[in-house]
Amino acid sequence: MRTLQKIGQDLPGCEVALTWREADDSFSEEIVTLPTAYAAAEAIALLVLIRPGGRTEAMVRQVLKTVPKAPRPGRG
Repeated sequence: MRTLQKIGQDLPGCEVALTWREADDSFSEEIVTLPTAYAAAEAIALLVLIRPGGRTEAMVRQVLKTVPKAPRPGRG
């Protein structure tokens, strides 16, 4: 089972770098492109909040799939 070890925030625009720890304790890196820079920033913020032991691949994929692409319109 893969778990997320590190989240790269230094990439420009819509990309997020994910460093995974594999079941055999090796590491692999993956670059994920999200639809907007806002979505990338939101995904990073949400993933940081999840405790490190709980950042399984399924959990991370769900966050990346459901993250908002733009701010919600104000309530007026």
